[in-house]
Amino acid sequence: MPPDALQQLLDAHEGQQPRIVWYSPAERIELSGHVLSMWQSKAAGLITAESEPGTAVHLGCPTHWRTIAWACGAWLAGRPVVVSDAAPGAAGPDGPDGTDSADGADAVALPEDLPEIGMSVAFEERRLDPEAGIHVLLPAQSLAVRWPGDLPPLVIDGAAELMSHADAFTAVPRPGREPGLILLREAGAGGPITLTRARLAAPPTAAGGGAGPQPAPGAQLVRAAHPGRALLEVLGAWSRGATAVLLAPGADDALAAAAARQEGAAGSPAPRNDEHRS
Repeated sequence: MPPDALQQLLDAHEGQQPRIVWYSPAERIELSGHVLSMWQSKAAGLITAESEPGTAVHLGCPTHWRTIAWACGAWLAGRPVVVSDAAPGAAGPDGPDGTDSADGADAVALPEDLPEIGMSVAFEERRLDPEAGIHVLLPAQSLAVRWPGDLPPLVIDGAAELMSHADAFTAVPRPGREPGLILLREAGAGGPITLTRARLAAPPTAAGGGAGPQPAPGAQLVRAAHPGRALLEVLGAWSRGATAVLLAPGADDALAAAAARQEGAAGSPAPRNDEHRS
């Protein structure tokens, strides 16, 4: 089997240099390559232990560093990731960390033509896929070590349970042609978009196509309300050897500008809400 380029990208830069710097209205969290490797390895271990081989992992989470870590864990475990391409919460993000806290929305309903969902992970019960084999809830607060309050029946505490898994994981290589990320779009916006593992690992090209890889900044600002867009932009930053400066959906223009200035990050502080292109 040819080398798994996505696995190689996730394994790169495991030292002490920042891999993700997370900014929300309430906090700044810096994750080095070593620390992120630990988080994604623990997630891969939990995914492997609790869900059936070959099934997909659904992420019903907003843009957040935990979302990135769990997606990376799924890819290390050789699983495709299914994520909504809709910005959560039409009323706007107003949680304490800049994530959505809207109430009363309908439960998630996924299309029927997806791979089998072995595990669904979310910050809120209503965003879990009811058809998934295993349900996991994560606290949105970065320093939380357990779910705040009582868990629904048969739901795993994604913070506490994660800590029981090893800090290292032997990756499960998969062919580059296999699905890596399946993006679900809002009703009426078209069917799901499937990106292969090879596509996820490919460096972005400069505007206009054909101009070759973009220059490598030391840090790249990622401001995307859509978690699918955020995942792609984070991977793009890493493929150029850059730190991803990830902004919470609730980050305003002032925080975005301050983060870009503080981290020396390239990229526009303007919010990105545009659709993905197939």
